[in-house]
Amino acid sequence: MGRIKHGLMSSKSYAILILTLFHQLYRELRDIVVEQLPLTKRDKPWMEYKELDLISEVLEKLQPEKVLEWGAGYSTLHFPNRLKNTAEWYAVEHNEEWANLIRRINKNPKVEIIHISPDHFPWTDPENDGAYEDLKQYLEYPTKLGKFDFIFIDGRARRECLKKALEIINDDGVVVLHDANRKYYHEPFQSFKNAVLFSDDHRSCQIMWGGIWIGSKGRDLKTVLDITKHERLFKCYQTIKKIIRKR
Repeated sequence: MGRIKHGLMSSKSYAILILTLFHQLYRELRDIVVEQLPLTKRDKPWMEYKELDLISEVLEKLQPEKVLEWGAGYSTLHFPNRLKNTAEWYAVEHNEEWANLIRRINKNPKVEIIHISPDHFPWTDPENDGAYEDLKQYLEYPTKLGKFDFIFIDGRARRECLKKALEIINDDGVVVLHDANRKYYHEPFQSFKNAVLFSDDHRSCQIMWGGIWIGSKGRDLKTVLDITKHERLFKCYQTIKKIIRKR
C-alpha cells in the first residue's frame, strides 16, 4: 500500500507540474503582448511571472501589517491587494513624475506614495545605481516611520537600501530584493541570518536583471515560502522562456 500511495502522489505531483508549466506558457505569451502596451494600460508589475508568484506567496503567508517599498511602480498597485484592509503600505520614490503617475492610478486607500528627491544627480557610484550620498534622504526617510514587517526593494541605491533595511525590519519580518541577479547588490546579504536567492541567467541589452533574494534577521523563511517548489519552478520557467523568446 505504501508503494502504491507513493506512486499516486508522484503522479499527482507530476500532473500539477505539467499544468503549471502550461499555465506559465500561456502567461509568457500574454506578457509579450502586454509589454507593448502603454504604461497606464499594463496590469502587472515589471517582473517575471515566476517572481510575481514568489513574492505573492510570501505576502499572503506573512500578512504584514506594515510594509515599506523602495521604488514605487506597478508593484505598488498590485501587491497591497494581497493584504488585509488594516495593512499599511508606504512606497518611497525618487522620481517625482513617476510618483505622481502612480498616485493617479492608485485606488487603494491603504497605500501612501512618498516622493523624496535625490540629494545629488547624476549618480556618483560606479554601477550608476545611486550612492548613499546621492539618495541620503530617500534612504533615511523610512526611519521616521518606525519598524516594518515587510520591505520590498525595487528602486535606486538597492545595496544601500539592503543595509538600511537591516535596521528597520522587525526580527521576524522579511526583506525582498528584486533584480538580485546583479552581483554588486550581494555584499549586504551576509548580514541577514536567513536568506535564499532565486536567480537565473536573464539578460537584456547585456545587463543582468531579474532574480529575487529573500532575507530575514530571525524568521525561518520556510514559514512563508515553499522554497523547494519555487527553486524547481524557476528552472522550468527559465527553460520555457528561452524557448519562447529565444534568449
